Amino acid sequence: MYGTSKVTESAVLYNYPKTVSMSAYDMKTIQPIEIDGNILSEPVLIYASDAQDEFRFNVIAPNGQCIIGSSDECAVTDNTRENRGGLQSVEYEGQILRVKYSGADSALERFSITSIDPIVGDWTVTLETEQGLIPQAQAIKDLNVKVKQKILSEMITVYSD
Repeated sequence: MYGTSKVTESAVLYNYPKTVSMSAYDMKTIQPIEIDGNILSEPVLIYASDAQDEFRFNVIAPNGQCIIGSSDECAVTDNTRENRGGLQSVEYEGQILRVKYSGADSALERFSITSIDPIVGDWTVTLETEQGLIPQAQAIKDLNVKVKQKILSEMITVYSD
């Protein structure tokens, strides 16, 4: 091995965050990470937590469907602990979302939404009170939403003599 040289082909290495944190007040469109036409990763998990006990989460999908909230139109209105795996399945535009929600009564209210399909689009995460939605800036200025990406990569095998 010493005293010999090997010539290899050059390759491009992309570096990007596996988890992106963004303010709920100024939430960006959730989308795959793509460089030069190659999809490097896809968003598969959205999650957040909040310790303010006078508020509760309201999560709206890009098509306007209420995923988590207090309204009867929302797919998840209470904690999902009693469900199998602590998850509730919600159908959203032909894909199945797995929703885990602690409930508004939890000391640290939290939720997560996962899917085997990419979770993309303009999601809205706000906080509400029993009186309904409250002014955005007041309620969510310090609320961060995190998006985890599933990395898509080709396996590279390097052989040595």
